[in-house]
Amino acid sequence: MKILCLHGIGQTGQAWKQVMDLLPEHDLVALELFENGRLPEDYQHLVSKVRRLLEDEQEDFVLLGLSLGASLIYSLLDQPPAHLKGIVACAGQYKLKGNLPYQLQGFIFKVMPGSAFAKEGFDKANLIGFYESMMRLDLTEVLSKSQLPALVVCGQKDFFNVKTSKQAANLMPKAQFQMIPSAGHLLTDDAPEALAHLVRGFLAQDK
Repeated sequence: MKILCLHGIGQTGQAWKQVMDLLPEHDLVALELFENGRLPEDYQHLVSKVRRLLEDEQEDFVLLGLSLGASLIYSLLDQPPAHLKGIVACAGQYKLKGNLPYQLQGFIFKVMPGSAFAKEGFDKANLIGFYESMMRLDLTEVLSKSQLPALVVCGQKDFFNVKTSKQAANLMPKAQFQMIPSAGHLLTDDAPEALAHLVRGFLAQDK
C-alpha cells in the first residue's frame, strides 16, 4: 500500500525517514508542505495545495500525518480524494475555535522577540499569521461524517493533544485510538518503531 506522509511545523519530509526505513514493505512518500521552509499565509491555502497534490494520485493510498500534517488530513475528509483508503493521524488538532491553550500560545508568540523565531528558522510574522488563520478551525462535523478507516495516535506525554486525539477518534465512526507509552509530541523522533508497528497493524486490518 502506498502511504503519503505529511509532516508538522518545523519539520520537512525528512522527518519520516526512520518510519520509512521501518516499513520497507510499503511505498512511503513524504510530501514537502512548505516552500523554502516558509509557511503559507493561510491554512486553507495549504489545505488546497495538498488537495491538488493528492488529486494527481492514480493508485490507492493511505495518509499518515503528524501534528499539522494530521490536522491537514482531518481537513481533507470533507471531500476525500478519490483513491484515499484510510488515515493515520498523529497528535493533530481538529478544533481550535475557542481553544484557550491555542489562543494563549498565539499571544505568547506575539510578545516573543523576532530573534527567538529566527533562531529556530521561522519568520515571526509568517508564523503568527499562519497560526491565526487556524483559530477558526472546527472539523467536528467533518470527522463525524467520515466513513474512512482511521487510526488516531498520540504520545502519552503529549499532554496538549491526548484529550483531543481521543475525541477525534470517538467522533469518527470507523476510527480507533492508540496511545504510545512514554512518547511525546514528535512521534517520528520519540517512537518511530512503535509508530511503524501501529501503522503496519492498521494496514493489515484494512486488507
